[in-house]
This record gives sequence, C-alpha cells and structure tokens, in this order.
Amino acid sequence: MLWQIRNTEVYLLGAIHVLDAPLSALERAAEQAWHASARIVFEVALDRQPDFGAAYFPDGDGLSQHLPPATFEQVRALWLDFGLPGAELEHLRPVFAAMHLQFALAARHGILAQHGVDRFLWTRATAEGRATDALEDGTEALRMLQGVPLDEQMSMLAFFAEQPELAAAEPADMVRWWRQGQAEPFARLLAQRRAQWPCSLAVLVDARNRQWMPKIRSLIADRVPTLIVAGALHMVGDAGLPALLEAAGFEVRSESG
Repeated sequence: MLWQIRNTEVYLLGAIHVLDAPLSALERAAEQAWHASARIVFEVALDRQPDFGAAYFPDGDGLSQHLPPATFEQVRALWLDFGLPGAELEHLRPVFAAMHLQFALAARHGILAQHGVDRFLWTRATAEGRATDALEDGTEALRMLQGVPLDEQMSMLAFFAEQPELAAAEPADMVRWWRQGQAEPFARLLAQRRAQWPCSLAVLVDARNRQWMPKIRSLIADRVPTLIVAGALHMVGDAGLPALLEAAGFEVRSESG
C-alpha cells in the first residue's frame, strides 16, 4: 500500500501496527521508496511515550460505575484471563480498555505489536542512521478520544468483551489484506466501523488526518526525499491522506501492485 505524490520525492506507506511474524523487508516498490528516502516520518516517535493521563478516569470515578454489572464482570474475566493488570481496569476509560483488549486478543492469536510495520521500520531507520520525524506526539489524540461519548465507548468495549473471536478475526484479516497490498478491504472496514462508532473513528482517523496535513505539506515543500508511514486506515476513503492531498491540489499516484 504505497502512494507517491507526483513531482515530488514524497511517498505514503500504509502500514499496520501488528503482524503475525517479523518482517525482513518490504515489498519491492516500498523497498525502493525506502532506499530513495533520506527521512522517514511516522505517526508518532516510537522512542517517546505520550502523556496517558487522558486514558484514565479522574479520582472518584471508575469503569464499574458506567458499565452494567454483568458486562463489567465479563470484561474483567477476559481482562484477567489475558494476564492484564486487574487493578488498572477500574481506572481506564472504556475506549482505552477496549484497545487493550483488542491488542491482547490479537496477541493470543500470534499477531503482535512488536512485529508491527511501524515498529520494524523504526528499528530499521535507527539502525541505518536515517533521519526520523513524527506527525504528532500522540498526546492530543488521547485527549480527543477521552471526549468520545461514553455510550459509544461502552459499546466498543462491550463488542470486544462479548464477541472476542469476532474481534480477534479483524487483526488477522488486516494482516492478510496488508500482505496482499489490498486497500479496498481497509476502506470497507473503515466504513463499517465508522457506522458502528462514528465519534471514535472521527477522532482516530479523520481528525488526525486533517491535523497532519500542514505537517505533510511542509514535508513536501522542503524537498527532502521522504517516506511517510501511517496506518492503512489513514490512507483510504474520502478522508484518507491521498484524498486530502488531491483535494489540496496535489496529484497522488498509487505505486502498489
């Protein structure tokens, strides 16, 4: 999943944050873009942690006060089964608890964040002494997620707790699509999740894409050959980065396939 911004040496690489096995290289076109790029730009700098304060309820509040008791116990049982820290669950806002469960579900099926495309490329860039940059520091996105309506957050958490096998199938599908270089299934998944959790996807994908655009335009303007690595869901649909760049007057060409 690779795009080039025409008449520039700037590339967009759609990545995924988990994989079922370590990578040793990218597919041919992406490898060529990698070697042509003097700078690699990621969503966030993977050697720095954002401020996770927004992920937690304030003192005096907690997850069990918002979920139906049966759902909370279901979430707690799954949480403990994965070996996640039990004391932390009560303090996490539902959307962040859901994300923890999603990664734990994927890991149980051998799909690990440590194998993620961004992690592989960050390690590779560091080893090769490449210049790196980031589109955001991550903290603002966490703060925006904090503001997602609580009922939508609880819907997401209940989905992962009540349908764990269905939830676990999604990362496996994404791995297959990514390895096959298919963008269209990611677009369908994004549309499905946007219908299910509109506020969450508006924050996780749409708002962040818009916030990244000034940075991306500055990366284009300085004429340094650059590979921009962001999640595949940021690359598809009318609000995806290629579409936003075309709306801003750039010509974007798919290099995949």
